[in-house]
Amino acid sequence: ICKLLHPLRIVPSPKIHTMPNLDRVMGYLDASSNQLLTIDIETRREDRTLSCIGFKLPDTPAIVVPIYDYRGELAYDKTRLLQFFRSLILAMHRNVLVLHNAMFDLLVLASKYRCSFGHRIFDTMLMTHRVFPEIEKSLGHSIRLWLNHPWHKDENIETPKNRQQQAQHWNYNGLDVLRTEELYYALQEVGQCYPLLGASMCSSCASIYPYALATLRGMAIDLPELTKQRM
Repeated sequence: ICKLLHPLRIVPSPKIHTMPNLDRVMGYLDASSNQLLTIDIETRREDRTLSCIGFKLPDTPAIVVPIYDYRGELAYDKTRLLQFFRSLILAMHRNVLVLHNAMFDLLVLASKYRCSFGHRIFDTMLMTHRVFPEIEKSLGHSIRLWLNHPWHKDENIETPKNRQQQAQHWNYNGLDVLRTEELYYALQEVGQCYPLLGASMCSSCASIYPYALATLRGMAIDLPELTKQRM
């Protein structure tokens, strides 16, 4: 495994599009099927309100769609945002989702914004945890473990107060998307070199959808039997 850490690759400068044209964005999403769709969201700490959604398909740059600007106003017309969410939801069902800490992003999108998702999900946090169970599982630690990139996890400004801070916040989200996609490919290499680890990573990711669904919809419980077992 150590031979796979920090692979010698020529990594191009990050390509991140922020505040994009929504027609073009929806065109990318609507045309996608059975591809990798990498997603990362940024939320306000106080109430988990979305500030922006970043995503990437294999042939696109990282695209950051802001929901609210630094003044707390919608970044786009409400109708246009609803159309974007429709395209995103359909794309989340047609494609293979890649996220880091998927249970957070997907549950925020589903519970607060009614964004349902498909069952083909890969979580680079769970995949890393299956390889090295005892290490930190954050995206920053995973990037430094698997990829040869400078540290960017100290660049975020959670609550932007002006246009410059807002641009930095969006760029941070785009970098998270790019690095998550690269993490997925690096971990796939590990799975190919060590098939048992690969099977273990796939097994952990296969549990995301049923666990997320149970969290959102609850589980049927036989209360009399549960009471009996507790006695």
